[in-house]
Amino acid sequence: AEPQAPEQAWQAMAELEAQLARANDFAAEEPVRQAAAVLRQMLLAVVHESNPALMQFAQAANPDLQRIWAFEPTRRHLIGLLGGPATESASGAGGS
Repeated sequence: AEPQAPEQAWQAMAELEAQLARANDFAAEEPVRQAAAVLRQMLLAVVHESNPALMQFAQAANPDLQRIWAFEPTRRHLIGLLGGPATESASGAGGS
């Protein structure tokens, strides 16, 4: 497979971020919010459990994920996006 152009990877990342943001968008319908929440949980499992079979499923469910994952800067961005708030709240780090 040829490496993805950075523009394609970042465009895919922007679209995925918008999709994930729908989980907390109360203007969106409930099924849309639930789908976004399920997608986030699936991506969390893929990113943190290093499960090749789940990664294949996730890429089939969201083809843009392949573009994101193939480009190191967007892969790191996705990992940070998924790990940021969840990791901070789970670890209790920071004095909020």
